[in-house]
Amino acid sequence: PPSLTDDGVSGTESTPQELGRVAGKPGRLIWRQSFGEPFGEMMITGNHGFIPTKSFRLYAIELKSGAIMGYLKFAQPLTVAPTIDRQKTRIYVPGDQAVLYTISLTEMKCTGVNYLGHAPGSIRVPLTAVMDKVAVIENDGVETSHLRLMGLDDKGAIGKQLVDRRLVGLAASPPIVTGRGMVVATDRGQIDAYDVATGKAANPLSLVATREATSGQLIRFITASSRNVWVADTQLTKFSIMPTDNRLPV
Repeated sequence: PPSLTDDGVSGTESTPQELGRVAGKPGRLIWRQSFGEPFGEMMITGNHGFIPTKSFRLYAIELKSGAIMGYLKFAQPLTVAPTIDRQKTRIYVPGDQAVLYTISLTEMKCTGVNYLGHAPGSIRVPLTAVMDKVAVIENDGVETSHLRLMGLDDKGAIGKQLVDRRLVGLAASPPIVTGRGMVVATDRGQIDAYDVATGKAANPLSLVATREATSGQLIRFITASSRNVWVADTQLTKFSIMPTDNRLPV
């Protein structure tokens, strides 16, 4: 999908091996960059983009010109876009299997490797940095997934697992941050709204409202605004988060 830049110019278009940037209103091509290989979705921070590839490389590009600034080499393929932390000093990258990486943007080097043990290709959406935690959705079955909430160590690297919640359905999108909480949705229509506690709280993840999964799997696009969740599948539906009733009514 396209990525929006800070100046309102629509982000990217891609063929299997090329990345391009176009002006938002006229659609004029500004630049095109060839990578010579398939690549994943780009993460944007400031004037730079980070692009994962199956050749074990995470490329850094300059958004104004499209120039490749360099790359980091990993020990396995990268198929999912990185995630930046709240301070914009670190990014979190899931490996294709088993491990999660923490990268320092100031030093451009790996500062942490966390062994999660996930199967190859089971993490299909980016991680989400929420408060002082990181959320991961792992597709561990044909119709099931797990939401894992990870703590951070003193250096801001991904640390131990704090919470593991089973979900009905596969990840429809990354967990969406809503201030002090997040919304999680699956392709079977399960929607959960959570509050996330900071520090070393005994219960760092509290369920605020939920909507049970339906029977059929669908491609679903999810976004959240204030206390509402929007879902697009065969129609566009607006849900309201009602903490008092633990419900997500339409």
